[in-house]
Amino acid sequence: MEKGLVACIPNFSEGRDQKIIKAIKMAIESVPQVKILHTDIGYSVNRTVITFVGPPKQMVLAAFQGICKALELIDMTQHKGTHPRMGAVDVCPLVPLEGVTMEETIELAEKLAEMVGSLCHIPVFRYEKNALLPFRKKLSQIRKGEYEGWFQKIKNPSWKPDFGPSEVSQNGGVLAIGARNIMIAYNVNLKSSNVELATQISKEIRESGFTYKNSLGENITKPGLCNGVRAIGWFIPEFNCTQVSMNLMDLNETSLWKAFITCKQLAHKYGLEVSGSEIVGMVPLAEILAAGNYFLGNQQDDNSQNEIVSAAIAGLGLSDKINFVPEEKIIEWRYNALAI
Repeated sequence: MEKGLVACIPNFSEGRDQKIIKAIKMAIESVPQVKILHTDIGYSVNRTVITFVGPPKQMVLAAFQGICKALELIDMTQHKGTHPRMGAVDVCPLVPLEGVTMEETIELAEKLAEMVGSLCHIPVFRYEKNALLPFRKKLSQIRKGEYEGWFQKIKNPSWKPDFGPSEVSQNGGVLAIGARNIMIAYNVNLKSSNVELATQISKEIRESGFTYKNSLGENITKPGLCNGVRAIGWFIPEFNCTQVSMNLMDLNETSLWKAFITCKQLAHKYGLEVSGSEIVGMVPLAEILAAGNYFLGNQQDDNSQNEIVSAAIAGLGLSDKINFVPEEKIIEWRYNALAI
């Protein structure tokens, strides 16, 4: 049995037809050892994000099967939704999880992109870690103009596809494939309803920082405290509190516990308290263990994995608003439970 685990999180341009979504999921799970861990279906955005995990080689085949089924069933000429999109499968990232390096994951993404371009006959672009050109690295750069704009955009020599034909597929559109770091959507809950303060904290923590005028009227840009973090502040009616809502884009730069502690320090600066936090979607075990070990400090040597996970849940306040169930939220634990 092949060792190692890779995650794949493709975004499909269908969030309304349950039969199509079910068919795509069946195609993915038709590959042995591959398990779907999470499905996020958005009706208004008309988009579905499927998270599945498995051994490296099987993941390439599973992703290919899902893409083929989506291209067979989704017609982009009929697609309407509020989320930006450029193809039946808008983007397909591969993420190394356990026992697999980023370099190996880049090779897997390269193989998948070549397969899709040659066998599915749609334009495919490398992105993120697979990108060869800086202006084609970010998904937002490739997606600009969306599906409708790509029929003209592809005529520009700078936008010749990496794989597949140099003509946009009417039904399928275009697709971006690449390896990237794990990303965590993470929100810190404030004991406050003041959106302005939540927004100010988000500006100070995010990598891009914020701009202000000095005493001379000059614009000064102050960098944020946490690299690899994107953040906004907002009010959540169902929680009756504000949140600092973050995307942790590079966990090597800013971990869960670092983002939480920094938010806590900034909240204290403005006279606010933090009640806890929430992880949207799933989280790799390594991040939870790192947080647990941080909160345990010098007491970590003799603790079991379950005790370290419990320390992370308590320290980060992950059950503050919604009960955090580690067997459902930790990627490796969920995969192992389904694989039994």
